[in-house]
Amino acid sequence: MASNNTNSSSKWMVSLKSRNNGSDSLPKPPALNIKAKADTELDHVNLELLAEKENALKQQHAMQIAMAPGKALFQTALMLWMSGSSIQIFSIYSTFNALQNPIKGIINIEQAFGRFSNDKGVDTSMSKLIYVGLQLVALFVGLYKCHTMGLLPMTSIDWLWTLPDKIIMESSGIPI
Repeated sequence: MASNNTNSSSKWMVSLKSRNNGSDSLPKPPALNIKAKADTELDHVNLELLAEKENALKQQHAMQIAMAPGKALFQTALMLWMSGSSIQIFSIYSTFNALQNPIKGIINIEQAFGRFSNDKGVDTSMSKLIYVGLQLVALFVGLYKCHTMGLLPMTSIDWLWTLPDKIIMESSGIPI
């Protein structure tokens, strides 16, 4: 099947026995006529294109991180709605989480976008603004749940304790 034709005149054969301890390099393949200068120019252009593509992907990843609180917003609102408006352990727990998670997210914004802090080609300012905006929307959803449960002082009767006491000037009594 396979022939042992050792035709030494074939241009595709390389004799490894004649090499001097690796000092000679293998011959270049036929029809390879690209010059070294053209190679470096192409490599430079390719590196620039790769860097631009990598920065665009990093920018897209930063925007995905910024949109993550918006994706969780519907789930949070559904859980708050399902917990009801009465004061029970489950509704208080879900309301506490709805208030706590956005505050933690805003505090840890540098940790969320920390992987992009050393990249010069990635601008995360718009991503951070969107992230904070969506976290504030999630916080307002939690505050609205507190309002529907009656936990936020929104009416004038809730602030009655701030009014000064009236001093009574007259007194009356019953004769004995």
